[in-house]
Amino acid sequence: MQKTSAFILITIQAGKSLEILEQIKTVHGVKNAYLVTGPYDIIVLIEDDTTETVGNRVINRLHIIPGITHTMTCIVIS
Repeated sequence: MQKTSAFILITIQAGKSLEILEQIKTVHGVKNAYLVTGPYDIIVLIEDDTTETVGNRVINRLHIIPGITHTMTCIVIS
């Protein structure tokens, strides 16, 4: 069974980037997490069994990290 991959684009509160990045890296399924420039502060590559489980990780594990203000999930289709 092929895994579902997604890029999560994240905006955060100022001054919390390294703290939040380290917390994100501990979430099961996170393959990479990067601090970036531009309209988003962190980009995460996550992989899990299904689109639903990817969504659950975002909602139940990422959204609860203090300092994350917004996420956009982009499911990989090819």
